[in-house]
Amino acid sequence: MRAGALIALGLLAGACGRDAGTPVYRRADAPTEERVEDLLERMTTEEKVGQLCCLTGWEMYEKREDGTVAASAAFGERMRKCPPGAFWATLRADPWTRKTIETGLDAGQSAEALNALQRFAAEETRLGIPLLFAEECPHGLMAVGRRCSRRGWRWPPRGTRRWPSAWARQWPSRPGRGGRTSVSGPCWT
Repeated sequence: MRAGALIALGLLAGACGRDAGTPVYRRADAPTEERVEDLLERMTTEEKVGQLCCLTGWEMYEKREDGTVAASAAFGERMRKCPPGAFWATLRADPWTRKTIETGLDAGQSAEALNALQRFAAEETRLGIPLLFAEECPHGLMAVGRRCSRRGWRWPPRGTRRWPSAWARQWPSRPGRGGRTSVSGPCWT
């Protein structure tokens, strides 16, 4: 009887000791409200504002000569200074990003890039808050169909009909699922 009580007490002490050093916000077994409250109490004003920001992400990774992908120095600097809540257009390829289907990332490299960025956010920032990623279908999936003419941007009618099927083929192979497509004018999406 006494040995059983000592074993139970030892197990209880071990369980309590395990969680004693782990912040509540990192404990999956803690109620969500407690986790959120704990995290918000730990965050600085700058970190809270950062969580509201969604920055462009195409300069946040670098593609090495051997084909591997890693977080860029710009990403490390941004994350150490004030981590944002999200990055948009990280996988985008178009004239603004200076990335093309050849210099951009394939599906495997896209996953490698986002994993590297998430790993950095989790392991190298003060609170380890994960990032959100969002892409625009016409750009992020490297299916850019607009072309520039002397009259301005225009949508080629034949190509326009093919884009949805191109996006549908590419989308399942890309990491994450935050995507959108929009047309808000003749020269900007």
